[in-house]
Amino acid sequence: MKILITGANGLLGTYLLRECIKSGHDVLATGLGEMRFRPSDFGFRNEDADHWLRYRQLDIRDAMAVRACILDWKPSWVLHSAAWAQPDICETQPVACWEVNVTATRFLIEAAKEAGSAFLFMSTDFVFDGNFRDWGDGQVWLQWLTGMQ
Repeated sequence: MKILITGANGLLGTYLLRECIKSGHDVLATGLGEMRFRPSDFGFRNEDADHWLRYRQLDIRDAMAVRACILDWKPSWVLHSAAWAQPDICETQPVACWEVNVTATRFLIEAAKEAGSAFLFMSTDFVFDGNFRDWGDGQVWLQWLTGMQ
């Protein structure tokens, strides 16, 4: 299955990337700036990396770049893990935070819809308080995607 992961340089994105690759999916990792992980982080030799580890710099605030990336890759799924996740910075820079966490998410959803891709948005306990435990199909989906039980 072809999967596009946003925020692949982050903690959640790197985890998703590792699990999707281990499960045999064809993955395009995206992030702001240069790739911050190494092939050895995923158990690959450098010479194997080009086949298994695709990375594309993507500023998700750029609607045209987002659309081009998703329409070019045509993933079955877009796993959106990119975000401004530092609450203190978000409170002092609300416009910039909104551009990444809301406007860019809309760009991704619109492009995914146009490409016929399913879309999964993830968030943190700063949005969800962590007390409610009935998350519905999310855990089931992760188990299905990764083959974990």
